Amino acid sequence: MTPDEYLMWGRLVDRLACHHLIRHHAIPWAAPVPYFGNPDTALVATVSRQPSHGEFLDRSANELRGPRHRFHTLRSLGLRSWPDLRAEHSDRMAALCRAYFARNPLRQWLNRLAPALAATGCSYRDGAACHLSLLPYALSPNRNRALPDQEMQRLLSECGGPALAHVVRDAPIRLLILNGSAVVSGFERLAETGLAETERTDWTLPGASELRRPGYAYRGIAERIAGVALPRPVLVIGFSHSLLSRYMDDRVRRAISQWVGQMAQQVQIEIADSTLLDTNGLMSYACDGRRGIGPLKSFGGESTMPAPTHSKTREIFDFLKQCAAEKRIVTYTEVGDKVGLIARAVSNPHLYYIGGECSRRKLPRLDALVVLKRDRLPGEGFKDGVRVTKEEHNALVSKVFTHDWSNVNLSTS
Repeated sequence: MTPDEYLMWGRLVDRLACHHLIRHHAIPWAAPVPYFGNPDTALVATVSRQPSHGEFLDRSANELRGPRHRFHTLRSLGLRSWPDLRAEHSDRMAALCRAYFARNPLRQWLNRLAPALAATGCSYRDGAACHLSLLPYALSPNRNRALPDQEMQRLLSECGGPALAHVVRDAPIRLLILNGSAVVSGFERLAETGLAETERTDWTLPGASELRRPGYAYRGIAERIAGVALPRPVLVIGFSHSLLSRYMDDRVRRAISQWVGQMAQQVQIEIADSTLLDTNGLMSYACDGRRGIGPLKSFGGESTMPAPTHSKTREIFDFLKQCAAEKRIVTYTEVGDKVGLIARAVSNPHLYYIGGECSRRKLPRLDALVVLKRDRLPGEGFKDGVRVTKEEHNALVSKVFTHDWSNVNLSTS
């Protein structure tokens, strides 16, 4: 991570330990979650108010552990308290955030946001989209219900805004999608700007006449967040009805998704400065030399390849099959040079998807062949933010080398 990223994580953890509102309302042992997925490759980001407590707690309000855990906690990091945090712990927390959609996402919210996101032509799994929260802390279930609006706004401005500004500023994000009126109002305060509001009669939720709730669409441009200037204007759209609400009607959900697709088309030309357009008009891999690369598709168009597999993912898979046959290990840089990516863009989403497919199909972890140059071991994203030992890696590589990969192909389903 960059020095700025370490600083961001340090400040988020400091607030867990010191900010009285955070200490009073947040799950105290749960790590901050400033992003879901990899913002370095995302052009689109959906935005909610804060992470669900379901990311850390089961239905009995017990901490998720073992293979069920999604983000780090004091326990999983081996820490007694947050002031004990070191740089390596920040690396591990960031790795789990970036690998979220390749591991065990909470589908309760993912499935409800997916149709609107799909209308942009991007998805979480292919790395072209990520999810952000105005407040990067999971609140205790009881405290969340009792949190006054004034205190929530203070939390957003003092604790959430700086982290959101950092992520959006340093990512290639061109479109923010705000989910629900609470998120819209919170973002307007952080961005110090108002979004244009339009009533949508086709978004009115059904019910008795006195209970019917009209829908509103929001649109605007953000140039600053929490006082931080963005390097480029970002299109911001939103809708008053939260797609996560249990009262959401399928008809309204479809209408909102269609509108999101129409709005997304308006930024297609604007983002061309960081993309390469192929002869089919589909956005190819983008790189500005600083942020990294990600698989992109034409906003509002249909993909010719089912997400999350992309031609680059297949190229990497085929290259690693060749390496397995030759019984050799390669670095992230070597893989990137082979397929035309920078090294930091190799893992997410490509190696994450390949590793997930190997695990799902009970195959040896082919992605174990890709290592860091400095210690010849896979990065932290390989094993849920924890580095594998030399002994573990040797055992994994041995299984890869002895397996017959000749008839194994990458799934596109």
